[in-house]
Amino acid sequence: MCLHQFGPLCTGRISGAIHADDAHNWESFWADEGRVLTCPWHGIEFDITAGTALATEEYRGRQCAVSVVEVRIIL
Repeated sequence: MCLHQFGPLCTGRISGAIHADDAHNWESFWADEGRVLTCPWHGIEFDITAGTALATEEYRGRQCAVSVVEVRIIL
């Protein structure tokens, strides 16, 4: 559940995000592939390893341990 307006994160897409920093001369670059979950309702992006929204740490999701077995996710 997205903490913004309770959107269904379970149907969100997992990808990466565009970043820019001093080390890259503030040029944008793609990073964190497989670590960013996007809310399908409003596009808020969450770092799935930390549970925090990329835009603000005000939104922090609950984390739980998972295992991938034969392409099924088991909680």
